[in-house]
Amino acid sequence: MALMAVADALQRVLADARPLPAETVALDEALGRVLTDDVIALRTQPPAALSAMDGYAVRGGDVAQAPVTLKVIGEVAAGHPFAGKVGPGEAARIFTGGVMPAGSDTVVIQEFTTQNADRVTIQKATAAGRNVRAAGMRYKLVCRAERRGAGVECMVRPELLLASDPLANLEGTSSSPVPSTATFGRRCTLRCGWFMAAASMRSRSVRRWP
Repeated sequence: MALMAVADALQRVLADARPLPAETVALDEALGRVLTDDVIALRTQPPAALSAMDGYAVRGGDVAQAPVTLKVIGEVAAGHPFAGKVGPGEAARIFTGGVMPAGSDTVVIQEFTTQNADRVTIQKATAAGRNVRAAGMRYKLVCRAERRGAGVECMVRPELLLASDPLANLEGTSSSPVPSTATFGRRCTLRCGWFMAAASMRSRSVRRWP
């Protein structure tokens, strides 16, 4: 029997395929599932410009050339914004995920710095805007955050409308036995591909039937 081209085989398999019904699923149960509609963001993410690295939040113009020494006026940890403003000749110690202080637009990574008391020396010039995650870089309020038919990748809503898990029957075509808890003879051949296919199905949220 002549072999069928892969494209023809795929077309035949999908000819009678229909979209699966939708169901509402909690976000923590949505791993590996597929959206049935576009998802509109309820918030901007990240909500503010954040540092992408540990280092110092500065004004880009102050670090265009190096070395340069700046005055450290505060510290910014993730979840603890700095109330002050970074002015010319100033810097704020900042950690990954920290909100960029007013007046700053660049983060110099700590490996390029040396701090002594309230002074930090920038050893390497850094381009303006470096090491900063801009506000809304992932998605913005009321904008489309995820497309229909896409996998769930971000925490946009507490519940999502997803396609139901597909069901599939797994049949072997080999004469090799399926491994079980039984003891096998020395000449017994294991059907490894069957288990690989079953594992692949589970990783794609496909449930076995029956």
